[in-house]
Amino acid sequence: MNLIKKILIGVIPLAVGTIAALFNKFDLYKNINMPKIAPPSYLFPIVWTILYIFMGIVLVRLVETNKKENIFIFSIQLFLNFIWTFLFFKFKAFLSSFIIIIFLDVFVFYLILRLFNDDRKSAYYLMPYLLWICFASYLNWMVYLLN
Repeated sequence: MNLIKKILIGVIPLAVGTIAALFNKFDLYKNINMPKIAPPSYLFPIVWTILYIFMGIVLVRLVETNKKENIFIFSIQLFLNFIWTFLFFKFKAFLSSFIIIIFLDVFVFYLILRLFNDDRKSAYYLMPYLLWICFASYLNWMVYLLN
């Protein structure tokens, strides 16, 4: 695969995250009750940019190996990630978004397990993402309870 194709594939997760960010108002974060351990709002775009870059690296590697089931699982988790943003920030559907993020946790965990056998480096790239979305799941649940 040539470099241009790798770059185009690699920016897909970042583009999805950017589109979700453009259509949502993140000022909600400042206007709802949050648990005491919630990070400051300025941290989220930094962390998510790094995670989307890691996801882009993984997507390139998945396309290179052409394991269609892994690409499909990756696509589902990316779609769930996209949907979660709208449910949580735009629609303030905290319980629905919590259910979606639990599915997201499961799909990312399953993908990591699959990749651990096929492409351990990709599995490692996804581990910070899994940790972050598990923390986000906790935050989402607490937002549901506190609001």
